[in-house]
Amino acid sequence: MALTSLWVLKHMEDEGFLKKNAEKGAYMIERLNELKDKHEVIGDVRGIGLMAGVEFVNDKKSKVRNPELRNEVVKTTVRKYNLWTLAAGHNVIRWLPSYVITKDQIDEAIDRFDKGIADCMK
Repeated sequence: MALTSLWVLKHMEDEGFLKKNAEKGAYMIERLNELKDKHEVIGDVRGIGLMAGVEFVNDKKSKVRNPELRNEVVKTTVRKYNLWTLAAGHNVIRWLPSYVITKDQIDEAIDRFDKGIADCMK
């Protein structure tokens, strides 16, 4: 068991997995911040690496939590756009993709998420 753990750690370091994932995480958070700029109902985007949270509010000025909208976005993205989203806390959707995700897959997921939010705002 110990040898397997050492082998995994060595390959993670040798192949730059942590650096690559930090870069992909920064890219994902950058893309999610684009949605924050686009949608009045996204109050905050926060995270580190490939773990992020998108906070839903009534509007950016009041920043009053909007758990009902968050729940509707979760339902819409899952049912209509086949994007598995996970609620966290009172009004946040958590992003925690696999370490093997590609930038193209990040773009596809965020585009689906964007459409789901837009559908809930109609």
